[in-house]
Amino acid sequence: MSYELKQIDGWRIVGLLARGGNAEVYRVVSSLTGETAVLKIAHPGSVRLSERVRREGEMLSELEDLAFPQVRTTGAWEDRAYVVLEPLHPLALPRGDHAVARFALELCRALTILEARGIVHRDLKPSNLCTRDGRRPVLIDFGFAKRLEREQKAEDVLSVEQGYLVGLGTPGYSAPEQFRGEEVAPSADIHAVGVILSECFDGHPPACWRKIVTRATSSLPAQRFASARDLARAVRRRHAIGIGLCLAVAVLMALGVLAFMWHRQQIEAERLASAERRHE
Repeated sequence: MSYELKQIDGWRIVGLLARGGNAEVYRVVSSLTGETAVLKIAHPGSVRLSERVRREGEMLSELEDLAFPQVRTTGAWEDRAYVVLEPLHPLALPRGDHAVARFALELCRALTILEARGIVHRDLKPSNLCTRDGRRPVLIDFGFAKRLEREQKAEDVLSVEQGYLVGLGTPGYSAPEQFRGEEVAPSADIHAVGVILSECFDGHPPACWRKIVTRATSSLPAQRFASARDLARAVRRRHAIGIGLCLAVAVLMALGVLAFMWHRQQIEAERLASAERRHE
């Protein structure tokens, strides 16, 4: 599709941003207000892909929290579903213990909202995390997201890549059960978060994070954290222990300084007393 001077329902396309498995993504400008936005439109000729984009627009319209992209409008153009979203910025993974802890808690908060609505994202990865302020993550790309209460269909668990049926998701991030065509639960998203947290430490999380990452990324869904709240609780507990250790070290150092000063005072007092005795 050529996007030069093309207009879709009042949105003028000014640039191609990406082509994904389900859709094309364009930078657009409103012909009425001049507002800049992002338009995601299903690839042509596929009812299945158009339905995915339509469902994505439906889900995002319900998720009004700022942890998710805000929807400007939805619709269809030449039988291709589209959704227009606010523009966001790429997010760099945080570095350092405290920054990673804040980041993990933000992700857990977003997943808790999805869990409450019975939604599994199924494709969490760094490239699907954006930001408005340069710090807080915004979860994007709900093309593979699934509502748990709905009856599972083949297209909900399988995709076609180069003529082969494969599981939905991104290798390296998605949970193993997604590539076996099995039913997924919120624990699949927790697996992806665990992989992302490991990447924050270049694949070598420190000892205080290793237990969390190992449990989150278990190949057995039942061995992972039962919910995003449980994962958040583990992060807070680890953080609290870390702060407690720092405070304990600080107290011990302060006590050591006081003991040293007291000892110096005793030595000085003994020296003065000895000098006075010699003068007598």
